[in-house]
Amino acid sequence: MSLVDILKTTGESAEDVGIPAGSDLQIAYGGDMTMETPSRLDTTSKQLLGSVSDGTMNIKFHFENLPPEAGLVRMLQHYGTPFFEEGFFGPAAIAVGLLLYPALCVLGAARIVRKEPWTWALLLYPFAYFAVFSLANPLIFRWYLAPPIPAYLLGIFLGVDILSADIRRRFPIYALATLGLVLTLNAWTLHPDHGADRPAPEMAFIKLELLYERVAAQLRGRIGPGEMLAAGDVGALGYFTGARILDTIGLISPVSVGYYPLPDSFYVINYAIPPALINDQEPEVVVILEVYGRRGLLPDPEFNLDYELEETYPTDLYGSEGMLVFRRR
Repeated sequence: MSLVDILKTTGESAEDVGIPAGSDLQIAYGGDMTMETPSRLDTTSKQLLGSVSDGTMNIKFHFENLPPEAGLVRMLQHYGTPFFEEGFFGPAAIAVGLLLYPALCVLGAARIVRKEPWTWALLLYPFAYFAVFSLANPLIFRWYLAPPIPAYLLGIFLGVDILSADIRRRFPIYALATLGLVLTLNAWTLHPDHGADRPAPEMAFIKLELLYERVAAQLRGRIGPGEMLAAGDVGALGYFTGARILDTIGLISPVSVGYYPLPDSFYVINYAIPPALINDQEPEVVVILEVYGRRGLLPDPEFNLDYELEETYPTDLYGSEGMLVFRRR
């Protein structure tokens, strides 16, 4: 299916979905561009975003205020507990796992690569992933941790299988499979405390998204055509309100990029909203977690002159004192 086919399912015109008139994508909206035309997609990306990339890594490097060791520490924690051992044995399981699992993975990878050289890229992948994310040091969301795990687990099980063959006993491989299954199931809950009442991993945490959906439901119909809504987390708000979005992080609003980096004094956690961005762009509605603006936006005199607090939604997510909805006076 082409990108154009996907867009057409909305029943909207090219202009409705923000495609510039006369652009390659606008022309293709009439019907002929497919995902197999990367050069034209690159051109369109340049027209829409000013770059052939989506800007994610630029944001990771420049907008998020993290200690230099944060990425390494998070990856060490993850690679030391591929079966969520810390949930059963406590933090000490990380140290044990870091000694055990990488060694097993290297053992399994080395043996299989000697027999099947074409597998080297697959088995090198988890280690390359570890190195890249540790050095780049982005804010690592939970879904960033999933990609290396299949190849990492394959290497671990290959290593244990080699040990089982060497001692001519199948017990180690059966024990690992059983322990891995039990520990993984231990990281699930039958009745989550939020969201749908059905079994789910405990790490499937969507309280923030549900809160944004609640805010969006209240705002729907109260934001006029063409009015702008500014937020740092834009997915649920944009989807459920249909408003014109000012993404204060800059993923879909290139204008935001020029307002970073910010002074360290603006940060309480790893993200803060630039006061000048809001003051210059003048969105009609601003929705933020209080912690995003505590030291920068909220004390700003110009912002307080132009905006009034319309509603506060109770939450302590990320150490915040509520989710705040402001409207321009």
